[in-house]
Amino acid sequence: MTVEDFSGFYQAIHGYPPFRWQVDLLKTVVTEGWPARIALPTSSGKTSSIDVAVFQLALEAGREAGKRTAALRTFFVIDRRVVVDEAYEHAMKIACSLRDPKDPSTREAAVLLLKYGGDVPLQVSMMRGGMYRDNSWTDAPNQPTVCVSTVDQTGSRLLFRGYQVGESSRPVHAGLIGNDSLIIVDEAHLSKPFLDTLEAVKSRYATWAESPPANQFTLVKMSATIEGSNTFELDETRLYEEPVLEKRLRASKTVEFRVPKKKFEEEMAAAARELASGENVRVVGVIANTVASARAIFTELQGKKASDAVLLIGRNRPYCAEKLWDKYRERIAAVPDRPLGDLLFVVATQTVEVGANIDFDALVTEAAPIDALRQRFGRLDRLGNRGVSKAVIVQRPKEDVVYGKPTARTWEFLTTRQPVDFGVLAMKALLEEDPGDLSSTLANGPLLFPAHLELWSQTNPSPLPDPDVAPFLHGDNALDAADVQIVWRKDLKKDETDGWRKIVEAAP
Repeated sequence: MTVEDFSGFYQAIHGYPPFRWQVDLLKTVVTEGWPARIALPTSSGKTSSIDVAVFQLALEAGREAGKRTAALRTFFVIDRRVVVDEAYEHAMKIACSLRDPKDPSTREAAVLLLKYGGDVPLQVSMMRGGMYRDNSWTDAPNQPTVCVSTVDQTGSRLLFRGYQVGESSRPVHAGLIGNDSLIIVDEAHLSKPFLDTLEAVKSRYATWAESPPANQFTLVKMSATIEGSNTFELDETRLYEEPVLEKRLRASKTVEFRVPKKKFEEEMAAAARELASGENVRVVGVIANTVASARAIFTELQGKKASDAVLLIGRNRPYCAEKLWDKYRERIAAVPDRPLGDLLFVVATQTVEVGANIDFDALVTEAAPIDALRQRFGRLDRLGNRGVSKAVIVQRPKEDVVYGKPTARTWEFLTTRQPVDFGVLAMKALLEEDPGDLSSTLANGPLLFPAHLELWSQTNPSPLPDPDVAPFLHGDNALDAADVQIVWRKDLKKDETDGWRKIVEAAP
């Protein structure tokens, strides 16, 4: 099997050919190794980096560990539960095609992957909050694996403090993540403290081992708005060869800017209702920077007749969030044949900025830094089917308590350059003016000292003191921002404890 077989492999799994950038990425990975950064616009199919990793592993089957560059385990990490679920479905599609191949390319790939000695060609697991833990990826160190996870789950395990992992299993999880693995951090701009910790482990402390492992973990940062050396980017000069992708990137997204003449939340709701009167507008996204504003806007829109509204915020219980997603998926998912249903307002916070495969026909958003706005507009006409869509950006009268000064700088930059088009390529061209610092201010992770690793590596029993890993995953304020949600249940009787498990399984 060769690199040229990748297109047939991809087509057999997904039912359509890969984009040219996906083929180019594989060629880069095979000849030069994984780039440090992958900078691709929203809706360009970044999740297919998983396909590239699996295919590379198949290509290198039979090589000795020291001569193999492909990682046996791929960790696709992103800090949004909805996107974790979507990436897991993508990876499962690959695994199912390899377990029951219908095409010569997938059949050959399956045979090659089995040479590593695993029970199946590809094991896929998911680790995130709000679900039963899936630790099947740790069962066999020679099993080709894709694990879709969050920063908390992957990061805590790498630092020997896996959440809900027994003390005796901690070094096993740390060893499997830290060696012979590829860690792809999607939407990397949201996870700077975690990236700082990964860089420290990889560069500063990698040489501590008396006998260094054959393959240390490889780190890849992936985002639509990431910059730096050794970056893989889209070749825009060849977009004419990609009509599907070109349509998405050239779609026009015109913006109107408003300063509220009434209460901020009322202005946001009024703008949403105005956009809802547009031609073939069925799904209107409304994104606020705070949970309180999102709830107020939702209440305002929910009270109007002849329309439906859904509230998507990070405070939702995982179970409730999954139920909402299941209920509204068909109406808001970015799919080519999405049915034209009744009018729906999707009110949300930043939780929908990242990767969520949602498609709005129109958008109202609170003013925010340029990187946050670009992510939000990535949900507007995501597939480019409308060609031209409308949006409104509303400025909060008071200073933005979430993002601070970058919001004001972004507002000034955009409003002095009207008319503004937030289409992917149009906005990229506008930002080539070198506008200065318009992006969110991201906190660095705390310094990782040798003393931290000395203590964490003591796993059974844990030492005292035992540093909390949370700040090294989410920043200095991680412990201050942590919260606990309590659910009270009436169906668990004190004198009937034997039936508790069945009751909870039936109604989580």
